[in-house]
Amino acid sequence: MLNVNTLAVIEKDKCHKKAIFDLIMKTGSIPERDMFNTFNMGTGLVIAVDSDKADEAVRILNASGESAAVIGEIKNGEKGVELV
Repeated sequence: MLNVNTLAVIEKDKCHKKAIFDLIMKTGSIPERDMFNTFNMGTGLVIAVDSDKADEAVRILNASGESAAVIGEIKNGEKGVELV
């Protein structure tokens, strides 16, 4: 079970970002953080699994026709999300 002091560290370059979100961000002068918070930059559903089960979860999801990838990790730290 996760401790309440957990931080989700998301690697932006591993997200399934669609070009339309860059256009919206640029045209609307919207900060990248706001785009991730509002639109998830097109990544869609995010699930968290134990790190030792991540590869298996990705394999199962991809075999089921989904486009799955590991985009980050959960660490101890101040509650929230860090984009790197």
